[in-house]
Amino acid sequence: MNNFIKITFSLILGFSFSCGADAEPDTKQDPTIVIQDSVLDDDMSMSSPDASELPIEDEPNLCPRDGELLCDGKCVNAQISLQHCGACFNTCIAGRMTCDGTACVCLEGKGLCDNDCWDLQITRQHCGACGNVCQDSEACVEGGCVEISSRPEVVGVLAETNIGRSVQQDCGEHGIKRRVGAVQLNDKLMLAAQKHSEDMALNDFMEHTGSDGSMPRDRATAQGYVGNSVGENIAMGYKTPKLAIEAWIDSDGHCKNMMDPEYTELGVGFAASPTTGRFYWTQLFGSL
Repeated sequence: MNNFIKITFSLILGFSFSCGADAEPDTKQDPTIVIQDSVLDDDMSMSSPDASELPIEDEPNLCPRDGELLCDGKCVNAQISLQHCGACFNTCIAGRMTCDGTACVCLEGKGLCDNDCWDLQITRQHCGACGNVCQDSEACVEGGCVEISSRPEVVGVLAETNIGRSVQQDCGEHGIKRRVGAVQLNDKLMLAAQKHSEDMALNDFMEHTGSDGSMPRDRATAQGYVGNSVGENIAMGYKTPKLAIEAWIDSDGHCKNMMDPEYTELGVGFAASPTTGRFYWTQLFGSL
């Protein structure tokens, strides 16, 4: 009976200690158990202790191989990844850069200018060195600025064009075209043709519509040309002026343009792609 009373009293007493506002809590604990107490906020909600008081554990390495990083939920090799070079989301420009393990570097033969890679041998904006800009009447050839009209590609296209115009040509659906007079270079047409070749080379496309939406007449007018009409031929990939001219003569529409007796002036554009090395040719005819 006495034991029963003692047990009952202990239970009631223990309850009163845990609920009493002024009582000291019983801190005696089983030494084999670690208990993390909770704190009672003023709003009566339960919260965990300040995180700064908790022990800090190192994050586990979730990627199993050396050199890998967890980026965008995937393990990637940061030593070679173009999207995550050396660090997550450090992106290298495909076709112009490679990852050297820690940073993006330009491919061989290219220079890093304005956060992009350029062929300093042919790029007018960075000819031979970053920021060395060729004049409008110049092109970048082997790292130096030269007059467009004196380039062998331009001289060659002019010569081959006039050779083609000097004889009768079969232009297919447009019929047989008689020989016509020679054309002469026009500075304004030269600038318009050169800018279009460079546009195509830098952006790797071949269309009469420029990357800015311009058409041949728009480009000629922008350079101050006031002739009555213009006609444009473009080509990609041909290694020499002679091969480009032969391809145009073999194409009915291009042949018609080249043999049009109204055209008396010519602009020639030539540029090489800094990424693929492909050549882009432009013939821009005009008549006064």
